[in-house]
Amino acid sequence: MKKYTFITQEDPHYCLPACLQMILEENNYQYDSQEKILKECGDEIRNNNIEKYLKTKNYPLHSEDFLVNQSLSRDFDKLVEEALNQNCDILVGYAFDKLHNTEKEGNHVSILYDYEFNNDDDNTILIDPNVKHNGIVHCNFDNLVRAMFTVSGGFHIIHPSQKILEQLREYF
Repeated sequence: MKKYTFITQEDPHYCLPACLQMILEENNYQYDSQEKILKECGDEIRNNNIEKYLKTKNYPLHSEDFLVNQSLSRDFDKLVEEALNQNCDILVGYAFDKLHNTEKEGNHVSILYDYEFNNDDDNTILIDPNVKHNGIVHCNFDNLVRAMFTVSGGFHIIHPSQKILEQLREYF
């Protein structure tokens, strides 16, 4: 299991850059400031923006988007299980207010750190750059997926091997 160094987002709109910094740090790559990442990558997690950013910066990593409202499969739990087994990094884009039952609206990005496949309660661990201290948030996987549907979010999987991502795409 990966051991992410927690990095808090420096601005309310910097969740994606903070998550990318944590992933790059875990993979032993230098990274830019959150402000610069936002300018170069944008704040949209869709449309292969992450893949484009990784290529532009010459990181030997690849990204594949698995948007829940465009997926022919609904086996998201199996997708996550296989991605974690392949030692992939998984970004999740979702509606913050829907997942956490708060009035704070907006799209949000976190790292999916762990998922307990045979547990129905708070079976998912996220690393949320908006949470102070260690960023650990426990939630229910089904609630996370529902929060993704609200904003056309999904799973954004990162790995050095394009072939592994293609295999995941083939099955899911």
